[in-house]
Amino acid sequence: MKIIHRFICLFVWVLFVLCSACSLNSDPVGTTAIPETTTVIAETSASASVTPTETDIQYPATYRMVVDAFDWGPASVKAIVTLPEPCRESDLCGFKVTETTPDGQMRPRTVTDIYLSDPEGTRVADESSYISIEMAVFPCAEGSVFKYDLTVMRNVYSDKYNLIIEPESGTKGKLSSLLVDPAYTDMMIPDLDVWQTGSFSGEDFAMNYALFEPEESDTPRPLIIWLHGQGEGGDDPTIALLGNRVTALAEEEIQSAFSGAYVLVPQCPGYWSAARHNDGTYGTDPNGTSAYTEQLMGLLEKIVSDNGGIDPDRIYIGGCSMGGYMTLNMVFNYPDFFAAAFPVCAYYPDGLIGSEQLDILSDIPIWYTYCTSDQTVPPAQNSATTIERLKDMGVNVHVSTFEKVLDTTGRYMDYNGDPFEYYDHWAWVYVFNSVCKDKDLTLWEYLESQSNR
Repeated sequence: MKIIHRFICLFVWVLFVLCSACSLNSDPVGTTAIPETTTVIAETSASASVTPTETDIQYPATYRMVVDAFDWGPASVKAIVTLPEPCRESDLCGFKVTETTPDGQMRPRTVTDIYLSDPEGTRVADESSYISIEMAVFPCAEGSVFKYDLTVMRNVYSDKYNLIIEPESGTKGKLSSLLVDPAYTDMMIPDLDVWQTGSFSGEDFAMNYALFEPEESDTPRPLIIWLHGQGEGGDDPTIALLGNRVTALAEEEIQSAFSGAYVLVPQCPGYWSAARHNDGTYGTDPNGTSAYTEQLMGLLEKIVSDNGGIDPDRIYIGGCSMGGYMTLNMVFNYPDFFAAAFPVCAYYPDGLIGSEQLDILSDIPIWYTYCTSDQTVPPAQNSATTIERLKDMGVNVHVSTFEKVLDTTGRYMDYNGDPFEYYDHWAWVYVFNSVCKDKDLTLWEYLESQSNR
């Protein structure tokens, strides 16, 4: 009996000690000291969880975007990433690129090459603080940096466009944790490097322009004037250069046809075919006049006066769509100033061309280009009818017509493997790719041979 009593007393005492210990370790206000051994364990655990490893470090980086001119407009072709520290070829890894399109959508890009480069994107060996990521493009799709602003009926640079550049999942090494800011720091457009821009002020408004000058020569050079369409007006002449790949006029293929030529690209601050500046019509209700005729002529005279290398007897004027309207408008108002004209898919209703204007056209060398299926500027109401009237007068009119507007480069195909088809209004694609012919005579050969002398 005594043994049982002692056992019960011992059990109660042990239970009391255990309950007291539990009470000490269950502090409701957090003031009870944690045993020292527990503290050491906690510190060790925290230290292990934040120990930096090569894959945990975030390497912040920025990029510059390279944009090239294409038949459908400007598109991004390369990102030049500035690294936080130099790397070698062995450090390179795969990257995936996603673009935010001008309308705010997310679209993957096809990466075609990754390499060490200098700050301008030129490939280098060994070591560099820059890598270049090249991407494929496709007409009117991947890479396009313009958006068509319906509120002003013009192209503008997209304020939403950017590139999300990320290392491919599963990659290892220094660059596998590169964190690239999606907002580009600079937009590089090499096709614009040979062009200079300026502005010509009039009484009511200024007219901006871009000018290309060929290499100096003892022989005077011709001047080619190109007038853009409705979508390239405004106050940024680079849009007039890139919207229709007008930069091709400064490239070797076309320049060699003239043994070098000046090229002037005026930019209308409004719409060429508007009778009054900013009258709200967007130039879609022409009456045969233009609010910009005298201002444009003032610019042309200044350019000729300021550049002694221009041959004043060899000035050629051309333009597309509304630029075609202004081409004819200038010929009608200053017929002796131009040696030849080349309107392209010209928006000039034949009903606005009277006998006096037709006589002027019959006296100037002229070359028309248009697509027969053009629904934006139907030829039957515009160029085609005027051409027939000239032919009825016995005028030898040079014409390049196309049933469709197809890619001429051989690089872009549709799902059936046929050349990519552009909008039927885009006949300028054929002009800037130098495929306009009348039998064996090319457009550029024809223009080059014309002179007022």
